Amino acid sequence: MAKDLENDAVEPSRDDSERLSDAESVEALNGEENGDEQTRRVRTPSDEMFHVLHEDRRIARVCVKELFSDKAELLDLESLVIEASDFYSETLKKRIADLIYTIKMRDSSEVLKLTLILEHKGQSSSSENQLTLAKILSYLAEYCYRESRETKEKAINPGAQPIPVIIYTGPDENLTELEWRRTFRVPPGFEEFALTLPIKFVNMTRLRLEGRLPKEPFLATTYDIMTRHSAKEYDGFARTALTPLRRVKRDLTDQDQFLVRTILNFFREHARSLDVKLVKEDVDALLKSGNLERDMVKDAFYEYFAPIAQAAGKEEGIEEGIEIGKVEGIEIGKVEGKEEMKNSILGSQRAAVRATVESRFGSVPVPLNLAVDRAQSIDSLVDMRVYALTQANSLDDLVAYAQNVGM
Repeated sequence: MAKDLENDAVEPSRDDSERLSDAESVEALNGEENGDEQTRRVRTPSDEMFHVLHEDRRIARVCVKELFSDKAELLDLESLVIEASDFYSETLKKRIADLIYTIKMRDSSEVLKLTLILEHKGQSSSSENQLTLAKILSYLAEYCYRESRETKEKAINPGAQPIPVIIYTGPDENLTELEWRRTFRVPPGFEEFALTLPIKFVNMTRLRLEGRLPKEPFLATTYDIMTRHSAKEYDGFARTALTPLRRVKRDLTDQDQFLVRTILNFFREHARSLDVKLVKEDVDALLKSGNLERDMVKDAFYEYFAPIAQAAGKEEGIEEGIEIGKVEGIEIGKVEGKEEMKNSILGSQRAAVRATVESRFGSVPVPLNLAVDRAQSIDSLVDMRVYALTQANSLDDLVAYAQNVGM
C-alpha cells in the first residue's frame, strides 16, 4: 500500500487496567460461560488503532483502491459503506470481525456490490494461524447464511460471498500468506475435497522494512509505530516518529486533531509495552518531528504530557520543558495545578466520547450529553467511549450504559 489517503477519525482509548499488550493476547476472549452467553474479542491497543484508521470512509476508499488496484475501475468507491460487523450464530455467541466494507459495482446492468471483511492480525504462530483461518471461514459462512435468510423487496446481489482481507502488523516480516490447504489437511487420496480459501494478505511489517508504507501521513505514522516490536527498533525513533505528519499541508481539522491524540496515546502505550522509557527531550523532539505546534491546541496534549511534565515539576521545579503544554504540564506537577489538569483531561475525554458517538450513530442525544457532562471520572468517560466504539448496538444502549457508568 503506497498511495495517498485522506482521513477522519475518532479517538478510542482504554484505561490502563483494561489494556492488553499485543504479546499477551491478540485473540483473547472473555465473558464465555456457556452456549447461550455472548462472547466478545478483547481489543488490544493495536486493534483499536487499526479500527480508528480503517473505519474512516476516505481512508477506506483509497485502501480498497490500493488493495485491488487492477480492479479499481470496476468499483464505485464513493458508494463505500462501512457495515455493522457483528455476527451472531444460532447459539447467540457473538463474534466480531474488525471491519466490513460494501461497495457498489460501477456500470453494472444490475445492482451488484463487493463485500470485504477486513481482519487485523498482530501475531503469527501455527495455532494462531489456524484460529484466524477458522474464524474467517466462520465469518464468511455466517454472512452468507444471514444474507440467504433475509428477504428484501430489493435485495442487493443476493448470494454474494464476501472477500476476506488480512492486514498483518506482527513481527514476522517473512509471512506472505495464510493458506487453508497448508494449515488444514485432508488424508492422502482425498485432496479433491480440500477447501480453497483465497485471502488477500498484506504484511505491513515487511512493507515498512522495504520502505513501502502508505504515503498517507496518518497511516504511515501509525503503521511505522505499530510494526515495531522491540526496544531496539524504538532506539531514537521517538524523535522522528511523527515525521510523516509534516506532509499534511492543510490546517488540521477537528477530526485530524482527534487522530493525532489517538496516535500519541497509542505511541505511549506501545512504547510502554516494550519497556521503552521516554524522557522530556524525547517528547519535545516527538512533537517537533510532526510540526504540530501550529495546529494543535494546548489541551490536546495534556493527557500525553502530564505524567512526564508532572514528574519534571516535582524533581526539577519550574524549568523549561516542551514547547506545547510544557509550562502547563510543569505547573500541573505542583499540588495547586492538579485540579486544573483534571478538568482539562475531563474536557478532552468528553469531547472524545461525543466524537466517537457521532462517528458511529450520527448524533448525540440530549440524555447522553447530560450523562457525559455529569461524569466526573476519567475512567467512566473512557469506559463510555470504549463501549460506544465496540459494543453499543444503538443509541438507546449507549444512553443506558452512560447513565449507569457515569453515576
